Amino acid sequence: MHQHASAAASAAAAAIAVLLLLLATPGSANITDSAEVLVTDNLIGDGLDVYTVLLDERPVAAYGGGTTGYEATQVEQASTSDGTVAQKLDVNSAAVVAYAAYLDAQSASVAATANVDAANVIYFFKYVVAGFAVRVKSAKQLAALRRDRRVSFVERVQWVHAHTFGTPGFLGLDGNSSTGSGGAWGNLGGASHAGEDVSICVLDTGIEPEHPSFSDRQDARSNTGPLAYTEAKNAFYQGSCPVGEEFPAGTCNRKLIGCQAFSKGFVAASGEIPDGDVNSCRDGNMHGTHVAATAGGNRVDISGKGDLVISGMAPRARLAMYKV
Repeated sequence: MHQHASAAASAAAAAIAVLLLLLATPGSANITDSAEVLVTDNLIGDGLDVYTVLLDERPVAAYGGGTTGYEATQVEQASTSDGTVAQKLDVNSAAVVAYAAYLDAQSASVAATANVDAANVIYFFKYVVAGFAVRVKSAKQLAALRRDRRVSFVERVQWVHAHTFGTPGFLGLDGNSSTGSGGAWGNLGGASHAGEDVSICVLDTGIEPEHPSFSDRQDARSNTGPLAYTEAKNAFYQGSCPVGEEFPAGTCNRKLIGCQAFSKGFVAASGEIPDGDVNSCRDGNMHGTHVAATAGGNRVDISGKGDLVISGMAPRARLAMYKV
């Protein structure tokens, strides 16, 4: 019975965390009407002309076959002794390598048809989505990209102000905020299990790894004491934690299990990393730190007196940050 409760608690906490991430993402339905959007889609050549272009193709993780000469690569469900889990994508398999190369070639062909120089293609996307990020130099190139029948989506990179949403208390998860009892957590196994065996990957402005929300120690407030988490297995996450500016080796831990920064698009658009930020996974404006902590940060008594308790929606989840 306890195992079922713990599983339900993990699933519920993960679902709420995903919902919160969606709410915290600047691309909500009415964001394009906001006065805080600094660029609009009809501006070209103002220094921010990077576009995301998605192909009308299935990405590697979801490709079930159908394209002549390319085997299916989609991630299937596999039954294990612990229940049904998703198999991990083997990016080195012959089928994946071949289909990924096909998607890259399609992206390159779309860019070339629009007379976009290959040097202006910043990223190729193929595993989770199929497409590319590109620096567009003219309205004619943009029109050609949108006209191409192989393309399903073209959207300009937009610079928006950060927004934040929600707390466990607001959603009624923690009931009594000092003890965590009486809310949804208490009904589904307790706050100490919420998010267990779940990993959450956040796409945002980076992370401040020293924040107590991301400590892997039993005393998260001071980041001391015995380890509070077991070593993460491959079932959690198969990413990495590269060294970068103000982000030395060993920065990740058993709570923050991965962190990668993707800065090429911004540098291509503006020419440099913005003031106050760094070329690494470290957070430059604390928005990503807030979102990650809100989704899966530790439950921490910041005051030490029980009157200022912070927590993520799934406090026992592991976290990985993708700085974009």
